[in-house]
Amino acid sequence: MSRRAEPGLDPESRGWMDGLHSPAAERDAVLVRLHGLLLHVARHEAGRRNGWLRLSGPDYDDLAWQAAADALTAIPAQLDGFCGQSRFSSWASKFAVLAVSAAAGRRSWQTRTMSLDQEDWDWLPSSLQPHERAEWSELLAALRRAVDEDLSGEQRTVFTAVTLHGVPAAALATARWRSCRR
Repeated sequence: MSRRAEPGLDPESRGWMDGLHSPAAERDAVLVRLHGLLLHVARHEAGRRNGWLRLSGPDYDDLAWQAAADALTAIPAQLDGFCGQSRFSSWASKFAVLAVSAAAGRRSWQTRTMSLDQEDWDWLPSSLQPHERAEWSELLAALRRAVDEDLSGEQRTVFTAVTLHGVPAAALATARWRSCRR
């Protein structure tokens, strides 16, 4: 955040950039205004995605507030990347849209249950030759024994979620972290 707003910026963008580069008291007021803008954008984006998110009340508000806070945290670190090719408010809004997207993705994985069922282990590629199928079967049996005998319950849950069910590790870590905070 070392540089001031570029000379060719529109007045609104110049105001945002100058305010974000101001001393603490003025900067804090600009950050409050920026959070309001980001919250508005996040609520709109969450509403647009709500058909598949199926959020309401506090969950909807929580997602929007968290996305706005995440965007507000990211923007100051990226100010030097703003070059004035769009209005500052448009540029900043993309951070809120991306934060809603990330939060929605994490939230969709939080509601899934992970189990270690027999069909998870019965998975074999259909294109294997008989000798490859036998080797694969032995490998899976050894892996299953290791998972059952050597991993803790939490480790088995993580292994199952990431390896067998394709849950992104970052989404799982966020879901686990949030559940520990409650």
